[in-house]
Amino acid sequence: MTPTVEKDNVQPAPPDGRETQNITTDTVRQGPAGWRVLYVLILGMGGAALACFVAYMIWTYVR
Repeated sequence: MTPTVEKDNVQPAPPDGRETQNITTDTVRQGPAGWRVLYVLILGMGGAALACFVAYMIWTYVR
């Protein structure tokens, strides 16, 4: 099983502070990709659709 959080490859800034920090493409990503992100997306979209449906039904039958 692979670890959820990958090891950072960030190098500290040089002591003189004139050069920029070396950031690789692995460290630029905001978070780990995977199935949990997909589940949150699907459940969030389903919840939003359900909330819109409930609001529509309430708005339709209360009038």
